[in-house]
Parts: sequence; structure tokens; C-alpha cells
Amino acid sequence: MGAVARGRNQESALWRAVAISFGCGILYYTLARFPLLFLPAPDNIAAVWPAGGLLIGALLVTPPGRWGWILLGMTPANFLANFLAGKGFLVCLGFLVSDIGVHSVVVFAVVRYFGAGISLSKLSDVGVFGLFIAALGAALSALGGAATALAGIGVEEFGTLWRVWCVSDFLGILAVAPPIVAWFQGGRFQGTTLTRQGLLEGSVLLGALFAFSFSMFRHDVGMPSGMLMFPFLLFPPVVLLAFRLGLRGVSIGGAIISLMAFWGTLQGKGPFSYLVGDITYRILMLQGFLSILILSGLGIVAAISERKTAEAALRASEERFRGLFENASIGLYQTTPSGKVLMANPALVRMLGYSSFRELAARPLTAASFRLEDARSRFIEEIERHGEVRAREETWRTRDGGLVEVLENARAARDEEGRTLYYEGTVEDITERKRARKALEESERLYRNAIEIIGAVPYYDLYDPHRYVSIGEGVEVLTGYPAEEFTSAMLDKITLEVIPLGQLEGLPYLDAVAKARRDKGVSWRADYRIRARDGSEKWIADAAVQIRDEEGNAIGSLGILQDITERKLAEATLRESERLYRNAIEVAGAVPYYENYVEGHRYDFLGEGIEALTGVPVGEFTQEVLDELTLEIFP
Repeated sequence: MGAVARGRNQESALWRAVAISFGCGILYYTLARFPLLFLPAPDNIAAVWPAGGLLIGALLVTPPGRWGWILLGMTPANFLANFLAGKGFLVCLGFLVSDIGVHSVVVFAVVRYFGAGISLSKLSDVGVFGLFIAALGAALSALGGAATALAGIGVEEFGTLWRVWCVSDFLGILAVAPPIVAWFQGGRFQGTTLTRQGLLEGSVLLGALFAFSFSMFRHDVGMPSGMLMFPFLLFPPVVLLAFRLGLRGVSIGGAIISLMAFWGTLQGKGPFSYLVGDITYRILMLQGFLSILILSGLGIVAAISERKTAEAALRASEERFRGLFENASIGLYQTTPSGKVLMANPALVRMLGYSSFRELAARPLTAASFRLEDARSRFIEEIERHGEVRAREETWRTRDGGLVEVLENARAARDEEGRTLYYEGTVEDITERKRARKALEESERLYRNAIEIIGAVPYYDLYDPHRYVSIGEGVEVLTGYPAEEFTSAMLDKITLEVIPLGQLEGLPYLDAVAKARRDKGVSWRADYRIRARDGSEKWIADAAVQIRDEEGNAIGSLGILQDITERKLAEATLRESERLYRNAIEVAGAVPYYENYVEGHRYDFLGEGIEALTGVPVGEFTQEVLDELTLEIFP
């Protein structure tokens, strides 16, 4: 069923395209034959060419992928219209290239270069349409057409032919293409959104324009010369159409005026029939006037459209700003240098304890009502000097006399002469943040004091780059270097020996560092032998935990350093005492030992004399070996 439905849709689309192609051909033929029959100029060239406007309009509102169907209908229509007008085969072929080919290439180049269709809703669109599509297209088309008819005519006739062709093509495009662009987009008819009142107004305006144009171009040739100014009376109605009906009104009005003007002028009536010269000259002057009239109307429509678009964008921006202003969680304000509150959002009103902006604005920004002491004058001095204030912490007074800590950012808005108009800024309530920060600082102070009482030095360092963020003042007692001068590089420089401990025991220093940073759950423990600033050697113990980021990578450590020099000396003294004790026992021929019952009768210590006594090296002697060597025991 799906394949059948798709086939039917494709067949329907094909027939619709064929119908459009056929309809375009019929309409093009009609618009081409009419001026060839009734509006002939020299060498049987039409004095106006609305068919060109039909081609341009159809191409502008149709996606380029569908142009083939339009050209398929209009190409034979153009050839047939010229052939039936008595032109030869080659001339018809040349006119076909000039009419259809040149305009198609120009429109394609414009659409390709500007990347979008021409909607005539912007001044840039009107400029591109008038300059490139209409003027350039008409000039090139006329050049090709005049060149085709060059055989048998002189240079003077060639110039006349080119001017007639160019102007007639130009006006035909201006008169016919805009209504198509106004009513069709994407190859589809766009219905009107006018209300009944709007439709009535449009009908009245267009009807009045028709009556006015009809009356103007029905005057006899004998009219007084002052009546030559009459055509300029058409500008106010066109301007009115631009304001009230937009592009559709101007395009339809331009077509009505053009039709009435040509009809009257060709019958020897109306202002342009009073001009001295032949009919070709009068038609050229009429076309020039109508071109200016229509382009002026299109320009006014585009300017109005751009203004409406800008106003809509401004309203949307204002709505977004108002939403942001009303719903922001931080305070926003505008104040004058004299202290008057121009604007304050609800967050600031609530922050300062007021019930409404009106109540807040009733109080000037004096030291007594808002800022403490001379904070206002210091604020003004700083912002006037630098043009802004950044991250300024202040204490403000609330409506009930309470205090609120704020973080303020502001700038001075100035006019072109540098005079300050107002200050605008943001205010964030940081009261709780400052309380938490003070509590944390107090907690850290107590922690440091507790650690330093036991002789330890707390530190916090980061790895990339390796540096101490903070380190206790006791590091000066420990190493001789003040805390503000002590760095990780300095610690490396004065370290003589590093002994990793705990889970890192036995590893080389660099391997121990890598393991502590890589493996979660592994803490850093090590003893350092250092040379202090006074040249003495000291032992310090380092114990730290790794600080990791969200991905588990070690980014720093938090630890303590402690002087263990006395402990190391005591351990060395103890080891020396044990050595002397063992030597004294071994000199007497005895072998001292320490047997650990808890871990399976293991010898934790055994004198070297056991080898002389039993013949078994001390490293191989165990409780099992003693049991094998024992023959008899006398308790």
C-alpha cells in the first residue's frame, strides 16, 4: 500500500508540474502577444514587455530545482509569439535567447550570489531587484535582441532599438514581477491575512487609484501644458498604498497605473501624449516615469517592512530583558549621580526589605539610608575615575536598619560629551557567603593552631604547576625559611634523602610519588632528611592525602610536616645500644635471639654466632631447623 501511495503521489506531482508548465506557457504567450499586436515600436519591437516580468517573478518565487518546468512552458511560448508576429526563424531564436536565456542566467547568478530569494521586504532586496535583476537584465537582454536584429539597420536604428527594448523590458519587470513575489513564495499562493475591514480598505484605495488613473490618462491632447505635472500626483496614492497595504498594494497599484497610462497614451490622451515627439519617444518617457514611481513605492514598502521588523525585534528584546530583569536572582539597578533610583528589579527590592519599587525609590541613596559611612562618595569617586567598579564588596543598610553584605559591579553611562547620565549595575547578596567564609577561616585558624601546637606545619599544595597554596608559619622554625619564601622547589633543593613509608615503603622516590597520585586509597608518607638554612641536618615527616578532581585525577595534596629529628636521633641511639649489647653477648660466646610466638615461632632477631654454634647460617636458621638438630632436652 505504501508503494502504491507513493506512486500516486509522484504521478500527481508530475501532472501538477505539467499543468504549471502549461499554464505558464499560456500566460507568457498572452502577455507577449498583447504588446506585439497593440504596442509596436520600431522594427516591430514591443514598447512594453510584461512577459519578462512574468518570467522573472516566476523564477524568484520558485526553488531553482523546479525552474525547468517554468522554462519548458515559457520557451516555446516566446518563440511562437515572435514567429506569429512575422519574425524569421533565426530572429525568433535570437530573441528567445535574449528574452528567456539572459534573464534566467541573471536571476540564477543573483540568487546564487546572495544565497536566498528576493522577497522585496528589505531595502537591500529592492536594490538588488532594481539594479541587477531589472536594470542589468534588461540591458543585457536588449543588447542581445538589438544585436539579433542588427542586419539591415544602421547604427542610429540600433541605438533606438536597444533603448526601446531595454526600457520596455525594465518596466515590464517592475510592473509584473512584484505582484508575483508579493502573492507567491516557494511556488505556492500565499493567501491574505487581512481582516474584513482591511479588505474593504484595500478595495476602496485600489478602486480610488483606478478611478484617479483612468481620469488622468483620459484627457485630450489639447489639455494645457500645466497639466504635465499631473503624473506626479500619483506619488501620494502610491505612498498611501505602501503604508496601508504594503507590497501587495503597491504592486497591484503599479500594475493598474501602468495599464491606464499605456492605454491612454497610445490613444493620444493623458499628460504624456502632450510631449513633443513621436509615439516611441512618448512611450519611453512614460516608462521612465512609471519605473521611478514603482521603484519608489517598492523602496517605501521595504523601508516600512524593515522598520516593522526592527520594532518587532526591539519589542522581543525588551520582553526578554524585562523577563530577565523581573526574574533575575541578583539585584539590578539604575541610579543618577545625585542618588535618585531610576530602576530596581524585584530581587533588589526584596534584598533591601522594601515592599515595592515605589517605596524604595522614595528614599535617596544617602549614607544614612543605604550605604554605610562615606561608602557612597567612595563609590562615586571610583566609578567616575575608572568608568566602572568590579567585584566591590560593601555593607548596605536595609529598610529596617539591618545590614546586608553585597558584591557590586557597576558602570557609568555617559553621553557623547562624557557627562554621566546614570549608573547601572548588579548587586548580589553575599551575607551568608561571607559568614560561611568567616566561619571557615576561623575553623582553619583553630586547625592550624592545634597542629602548630604539636609542632606540625600544615600545607596545601597543587601539582600543575607545583606550588604551595598555603603553608604554616612554623615552616620557618622547621627549615629556617619564612613561609612566604618557601616553595616546593626549595624543599627539593634542601632535601638530602627521602624514605617512603607505609604502602610506599621500599619503592624508589619517583615510583612512590607516581603510585600515591595514581592509586586511590594510597596516602603519602615519607621521612625527609634536609639541610636547614643554618646548615644543620634535620629529619621531617611528611603525611598527606591526595586531592582529586571529578575525574579522579590527583590535582594536589593536603598534609602536615613535622620535625622528627629527636625521634630519629633516639632511634639511632637505640640501634647503637642494641648493637653494643649484641656484641657483648657474642664476645662471651652466646647467641642472642628474639622469637615471635604469635606469628608461628618466627625468629625476629638472631645473633650471627648461630652459624659458629650450629653450622647453619643465620638466614637459614628456623625453629624447624632447631627441632631437627636437637637430640635431647634437659629442662
